[in-house]
Amino acid sequence: MVDTTMATSSAADRGLPTTGHVVQFYGHDSELVERVVGYLLGAVEAGDVAIVVATPAHRRAMQARLADTGVDVAAALRGGTFRFLDAEQTMRRFLVDDWPDPGGFASVIGGLIRRALGSGRSVRVFGEMVALLWDAGHVNAALELESLWNELGRQLPFALFCAYPTTSVAGADLDAFAQVCGLHTAVLPTKPAITSGEESATVVVGGVGARERILATAHALFSRRGIRRVGVNELIASSAVAKATFYRHFPSKDALVLAYLARSEQLWTRDLVEAGARRRGDTPAERLLAIFDVFDEWFARDDFEGCAFINLLLEMGADHPLGQASIGHLDEVRDIVRRWATEAGLAEVESFARSWHILMVGSIISAAEGDVAAARRAQQLSLRLIEQHRPVRT
Repeated sequence: MVDTTMATSSAADRGLPTTGHVVQFYGHDSELVERVVGYLLGAVEAGDVAIVVATPAHRRAMQARLADTGVDVAAALRGGTFRFLDAEQTMRRFLVDDWPDPGGFASVIGGLIRRALGSGRSVRVFGEMVALLWDAGHVNAALELESLWNELGRQLPFALFCAYPTTSVAGADLDAFAQVCGLHTAVLPTKPAITSGEESATVVVGGVGARERILATAHALFSRRGIRRVGVNELIASSAVAKATFYRHFPSKDALVLAYLARSEQLWTRDLVEAGARRRGDTPAERLLAIFDVFDEWFARDDFEGCAFINLLLEMGADHPLGQASIGHLDEVRDIVRRWATEAGLAEVESFARSWHILMVGSIISAAEGDVAAARRAQQLSLRLIEQHRPVRT
């Protein structure tokens, strides 16, 4: 059925995923086809079931390349080793107004994987439905679909390999790009396109600048695994940049961590917490309480990994320079509380801000433990705290 010498070489040379939910950002279709074919050859060798949900052009190219390696594709299809599906048609079975319906996804995709698992074999999936949504301008729908895949992965044992053309993420919002990376267990390295030689100051992967790509990759890896467990070599490989380019933008790993903290302050402190509470509350007191409404939604998100500042402080310690930097960023959070408490006319503002911050930190840790009501519990306590700090009228 297959020339095992060719297959083993093809699979081994690519560092192919056999577990988890990984993503590849590819520059050319040929690059994607080679990567996926190695993934499928691994299924043949292991006796797994491989499900491919791809565009017609990619399905044809993959089947032709498989045949070139010696695979009898028709026999593999008949035997249930391969299942090729059209990405657009499959996706339309569970989309409602261009948004993935959780029930429909569970029925269509969950049912497909359950049937494959029923054969008693391991299952691996390649899919590019998310890329089609992203290309169509439905970025949030693509992120939602990634989250649904993760939810299904907690229910059923299978490996998932997603891919986006780098032209799709070119010029994308950095937060959206970071969310894509964060919704995967690994980002597979690709060959970077370099604008003017290996030592160019600007390395562009499909239009995403080198510094931004390094920072987005670091954000995803540091948030999920911490600082010490992520090495520079992994950051370089996952960011698809040259070592010289990495060190040009970040002279040391600590410099990158500091940039990660600054970025977290913008994305979390300013954009999520402060801006989110402002949208929900008209008065300073309402904004304070709305912080926990923001937290309630945040805790329910698939990419909830806790607070970057708390995580790093606990990992590195208060005496470490990075721990000290985290303390400074946490004080920026308290400063928002101080400002709104002052505007609300509360008494003993510093004491109030410290106590309020304890409720915020405690709810984050409780949510990480699995308490789905952590934010609502903290909000109930915060009501009492506000009353305690209202000025005494004489």
